[in-house]
Amino acid sequence: MFKQSKSLKKGSILKRLVVTGLSAAALIALPVLSHATIITLGDGESQYEIKLQSHNGNTWTYFVKEVAGKSLSHWNVGIPSCIEHITANTPTDGYDTTDGSTNFEGIKWDVGEGFTEGTFSVTLNANYPKTTVQAQAKAGPRKNARTGDVKGPNCNADSIPPAEELQPIAPVSIVNPDEVCNTIYGVHDEGLNDTQFVTIDPVTFEVGPLGPLYEGLDVEGLDVSTVGDIYASSGDDGEEPGHLYQVEHDTGDIYGIDDICFDFPGDTGIELAPGLEPAKPACAKEVSSISFNPINNNLWGWAEECGLIEVNLLDPSNSRLVFAYPDDDGITCLTKNPPDVSPIVEDMTWDNKGEVIYYALKSQVWAYQFASKSVSMVANMGGNVEALEMFPEFDDKLLLKHNSSTLKVLDVIEGTSYRSDITVGEFNDIEALGTCLGDNIEPPVCIMEDSGWMYTKDSITDSSGPSPEYGVVRVANTYFETYGIAVRMDKDTVTVALNSRLPIGGILYKGTMITWGDIVFDFDGTKYGVRFDATNNSLDGGDETGLYEVTELKSVNKANHGHTNFTTYESYITQRGGEPSLGDMPNLNNGYFGNTDKMPTSIKTGIKVTDDGFEMLDAVQLETKGLNFAAGLDIPASTYDPANPFSNSNKKPLNELGEYTFGFKFNRQDDMTGAFKAFIFTECGNDGILMDNSLPSCL
Repeated sequence: MFKQSKSLKKGSILKRLVVTGLSAAALIALPVLSHATIITLGDGESQYEIKLQSHNGNTWTYFVKEVAGKSLSHWNVGIPSCIEHITANTPTDGYDTTDGSTNFEGIKWDVGEGFTEGTFSVTLNANYPKTTVQAQAKAGPRKNARTGDVKGPNCNADSIPPAEELQPIAPVSIVNPDEVCNTIYGVHDEGLNDTQFVTIDPVTFEVGPLGPLYEGLDVEGLDVSTVGDIYASSGDDGEEPGHLYQVEHDTGDIYGIDDICFDFPGDTGIELAPGLEPAKPACAKEVSSISFNPINNNLWGWAEECGLIEVNLLDPSNSRLVFAYPDDDGITCLTKNPPDVSPIVEDMTWDNKGEVIYYALKSQVWAYQFASKSVSMVANMGGNVEALEMFPEFDDKLLLKHNSSTLKVLDVIEGTSYRSDITVGEFNDIEALGTCLGDNIEPPVCIMEDSGWMYTKDSITDSSGPSPEYGVVRVANTYFETYGIAVRMDKDTVTVALNSRLPIGGILYKGTMITWGDIVFDFDGTKYGVRFDATNNSLDGGDETGLYEVTELKSVNKANHGHTNFTTYESYITQRGGEPSLGDMPNLNNGYFGNTDKMPTSIKTGIKVTDDGFEMLDAVQLETKGLNFAAGLDIPASTYDPANPFSNSNKKPLNELGEYTFGFKFNRQDDMTGAFKAFIFTECGNDGILMDNSLPSCL
């Protein structure tokens, strides 16, 4: 099966989906996204909004608005290269190509008294490409003027040929899609309305451009049909608003099919506001998202100002409105200058069974059950969900473009998300995604399974030191006895648990507080360390807890009255009847740690991992995650009461777990897969444990 696609909307507010039987519980109000520049003048109070409102062929239209402070005197747009190419301007009053008061180079409009907001247009002798230019606003004295970046024409560049001179090549359909279709397609929005199609290799995750940058095309929606054909829809900031295209899968060449039109209100049954007439048809509306139903190959879309539509592939100009939105009696859809309110359905995708439409509302992902016409929220991601796509081979996984350049995977059953292995790099404004994946292929991203709890048991007679019950130094059942370690990877989170007689913060011995060293994960030479005890001697004792990329380890045994090296530790324990081991490494003379090596107890130097998700967990929190040391290590739970250490009846039996269970979690890093060794020592080196295991790789 080849699957759906998406798109990002450019700013809007969705208050509710209006469908027969759909409850008002779907009400959502979110802020409008904006491409505007706010210029603050030198007085620190006066502000003005300036933005490129549209670029249609040779005509560039700007919107200017007073936001706060002084009344605007005049404004400028810095396009000196275009002065000789101007053929018309609107308004004509107050227009000039020089600004004697500020010497700003470009065109100028005086706005006059009573101005609050308005549009200003300039028409050139050709359609020039877009670039970043300076805009200036002035109110009051000359020194009060300030500038900001906006989009404008670059008349030093070659002009863009008229659309009728382009010779689009009809795309070649995929003859055997199961055999050759193995690509994820996307559309990147460059600036206001330039379009770059991209491809993502589902095996190597390499991202690259497909075809040229299409200036002014303004593609917002994209999807792949069930037979592998790629379709795209345009927004309303280009030359052909609300148009349906087909895209050649090898070259990125585009073929215009037709405008997407539909009768409004059609057969939805809504009553129009007084003075409004039905549109037969309504055309040139931004179609911000499209998605194929995988069962019947019908194409659906979202018309930004009008609602949900079913697109007629054979005749897009004769498409159908399914339900109208917003619920304002047609005012937004039918008026020439609609209110600044429109749906923020940034993207949508059908599920694999053709029963559910998943859609993005800024930070939230919702599910619309088509049969029951009911909605429910799947997840609140925070930030902005810009694109989403259902995996063909996973009924419960969505691929998301969310906040960063790394795509995410959302589990629609659990409502949890984790990072994929796809990073889009420079193509960081992905508007839509569509998968074209044949049979028997690798998953398009690294879907990580839950490893479950992995346990390692240590010898229960290999620690030395005092104990809560006895102040003298002895072997076994001491403060430093470590009974076990457990590790679990659940998608993008690694959780670690320890059981011991040593609490976090340690114990006082000969005037020194002796506590835990740092746990180190070694993935074939790539080491990560977690400092979870803020009182220990790692990193010179001054850095924060959390996950670090380790550059060097150190031993703090000597400063904590501990063993000199592994040899002295092993000899001491053996001579006193103990059984020295390091969990999964019972033979200490093994080539991983040298016999005469000092124990690498602590991080000496490292690079703090940003957004590491580090969080301490207590025994109750770990138990809710399924941790069970008694069962996992086959040792009875502790009956010892650490709050009453001097009671004669409160003696801990040798063959019981330690009285302290604690742990932490952190975000899995991309290279934390496959075989690893995880080890930790007390700072004195009087006990330690090593787990030799592996974390899951891609399914």
